[in-house]
Formats: sequence, C-alpha cells, structure tokens
Amino acid sequence: NQLLDLAKLESGSLVPAVTYHDAIGQVRTLTESFAELAGRRQVQLVFDAQPDAFSGWFDADMLEKVGYNLLSNALKFSPEGGTVHVAARVANEQLHLTVAD
Repeated sequence: NQLLDLAKLESGSLVPAVTYHDAIGQVRTLTESFAELAGRRQVQLVFDAQPDAFSGWFDADMLEKVGYNLLSNALKFSPEGGTVHVAARVANEQLHLTVAD
C-alpha cells in the first residue's frame, strides 16, 4: 500500500484527506504506542514538544504513516541501551518533526 501511495504521490493523483486535528497530540500518542517495543529492546524513548498542542489542517493518516516509519526504523537500528528522541516543534505555523537515535 505504501508503494502504491508513493506512486500516486509522484503522479499527483494522491489526494490528502485533510481534517482539523491536534498534530502534536497525534505524534505524542503514536510515540507512546512504541513504548512497549522500546522497553523490550531496552531503548529509552523520549518525547518533547514545544508547544504542548498544535491544531491545524492536515492528513492524519499520512502523518501517522510517516511517524510510524520514522519511529520503527529508529527503534530497529538503535543499539540496546540507546535512546530515541522524538521532538515536535512549531515554527511559522508549521509542525517540524524530528526523530533521532
């Protein structure tokens, strides 16, 4: 499905389903859903947001897919005892999401 979405995106036929949501809340919830996996892998998972909430118009499904891929890859390639940092920042009315391991 992701390959099909990528092909649609490249062809310009992927139409986002834009709705009004709390983007930082969604990223926080997604990050928390990886806590068990991080614990099993003995990787510390840290979430930091500035501000605590930021609502706007975006495709929640696309944000979830991007966040899921970033987090799963970061946890997969982090060594035991490592740390994965997830930072959500707002600048110029835009969400900036960083996942670092």
